[in-house]
Amino acid sequence: MKKFPLHWQILTALILGILFGLYLTEYVSYISWLGVIFMRALKMLIIPLIVTSITSGIANIGSGSLGKLGLKTISYYIITSIFAILAGLLMVNILRPGVGADMGFTEPIEGLASAKESFGSTLISIIPENIFVAFVNSTMLPIIFFSILAGIFYYKDFRKTQGVLRHCSQCRL
Repeated sequence: MKKFPLHWQILTALILGILFGLYLTEYVSYISWLGVIFMRALKMLIIPLIVTSITSGIANIGSGSLGKLGLKTISYYIITSIFAILAGLLMVNILRPGVGADMGFTEPIEGLASAKESFGSTLISIIPENIFVAFVNSTMLPIIFFSILAGIFYYKDFRKTQGVLRHCSQCRL
């Protein structure tokens, strides 16, 4: 029996889920727990995936695997990011969404005071006091900072850390 390719399985499940949600709405509450489990499983995998990807990516620079391909990848990332930003700015200035709309915002917005945090305090908050607290609270900047530091330290002592790097590379696949 021929195996059904994964991308077709995903597309079929997506279409069936949309049809189920549109036409059998009274039964959605019976299977909503599947969505909760799926989202929790995704959230459970995000932090280990980020840590192992960043750590092994930076540490493997020392193995000579970066070269021209890494330079092309970083260049591609920067160029596509610039194009995405420019396209977004262009569309916002042409379409002007929200202009003339009465949103009725009369109450103060919560969390706006934290957005006024200074640049220095933002930099300080990147360095975690306790990395495990950052893992538990899912604060991404300290986790990324920790992963970058771990990758740099593995890079500095590349021969002794081969086992750890091999494990990180296998975890992110």
